[in-house]
Amino acid sequence: MGIKAKVLATFFAAATLSAVTTGVSAAAAVDEGPTAGTPEVGALAWGSIKTRLNGRCLDADANTLPNNGTKVQLWDCNGTSQQSWELRSVGNGYYTIHIRWSGKCLDADANNGGNGTKVQIWDCNGSAQQRWYKYGESGTSRFVNDFSWRCLDADANAGGNGTKVQLWDCNGAPQQGWY
Repeated sequence: MGIKAKVLATFFAAATLSAVTTGVSAAAAVDEGPTAGTPEVGALAWGSIKTRLNGRCLDADANTLPNNGTKVQLWDCNGTSQQSWELRSVGNGYYTIHIRWSGKCLDADANNGGNGTKVQIWDCNGSAQQRWYKYGESGTSRFVNDFSWRCLDADANAGGNGTKVQLWDCNGAPQQGWY
């Protein structure tokens, strides 16, 4: 079994376990779309991406924008362009995620790939570090990076403004759910 198959199997097993332990039926696990008034993550329009962990927004550090390597973090949602993102389909369920501030892409640091890998802003270049596979489930999306097959994850040990956004093994936890 290849790495992608293992990740998918682990992801779906975690989602099934979560559904069973929370009393959600398998039928309810079908993507029913976002709730009224909430734009779907993945629509081709600029908007915020929030974490299920605490509702904070995916944010690029304004102190270092528009430089390559700018860290991505969680921050209170404020409607600024460093919190405005657009998903652009590149086919087969993959997307690149662009930031309005500079048009650059959400990128995983190519020097690592393991748990805790830095997620940053970088010039768009079409690499695997910038392709994200989107899984949807009842208004929540999970993004799996094509470089490492790990999920976009907010550090659950922090949670406040400046919380690190990283790659982590997909496990179905709230810090890996985005809307």
